[in-house]
Amino acid sequence: MNSFSVLILTYNEETNIADCVQSVSLSNDIVILDSFSKDKTERISESLNIRFYKKEFVDYSDQRNYGLHEIEFKNEYVLILDADERLTKDLSEEIFKICNKKEGKLDVYLLRRRVVLENKILKWNYSSSFWIERLVRPKKVKFQGNVHEKLIYKGENGFLKGYILHYQFSKGIDHWIMRRKKYAHLEAISHEENLDIINDNIISKRIKMKKFFVTKVPFFYYIYFIYNFFIKFAFLDGYKGLKYITLETYSLYLISKHKNNGK
Repeated sequence: MNSFSVLILTYNEETNIADCVQSVSLSNDIVILDSFSKDKTERISESLNIRFYKKEFVDYSDQRNYGLHEIEFKNEYVLILDADERLTKDLSEEIFKICNKKEGKLDVYLLRRRVVLENKILKWNYSSSFWIERLVRPKKVKFQGNVHEKLIYKGENGFLKGYILHYQFSKGIDHWIMRRKKYAHLEAISHEENLDIINDNIISKRIKMKKFFVTKVPFFYYIYFIYNFFIKFAFLDGYKGLKYITLETYSLYLISKHKNNGK
């Protein structure tokens, strides 16, 4: 049976890396591309008997492109993961089926994520509904963009039913807020990028829609909160669901603040 390879990008991920690797233990080819972590990421990775590489970080697209194009993988398909993500059993089985299809394979497959906050899997929010490109044939794709990198490829893409679990608060809410403050300025700048060369697909449309709201709509972060509460029924996830969309609303406010300060 054909397997799939896994590419995990890391920087100071001693908290996450063992659980991330464990979640993809069915893969016969797990690769970590590290940006010279200063914690125990490398030591822990070496104990997991996987391949470990280092590359100085330039930007997110450069790091992903290096991993996909400069590292040789054992398998046709590579699953791209962040260290704070976990692959579910159902999604693993679905990917195996793709890898072992006789015909009709595509170069890119999209999937969705569900955020985990305080041990609760959150289902009722906008983040759980949008698609990301993560299962790819490496030589057929490349990334563009500094922060929320975009995948460039030709042809159609497929959709996977399974979800990745996203433990984005695994290092604590204070750390999450610190990271969002760091990214807010970069993301505000990224909305000035030319998006015309990006594929006319579902991802591109979402990126362009977000750019429109961020650059044209005042107080768009309030709209985000209202949309999640009344349209996406975030309250069905209880207190933790409301806590999450409040944090995300604050993150969008930070982007707006940096954008306005840049004028």
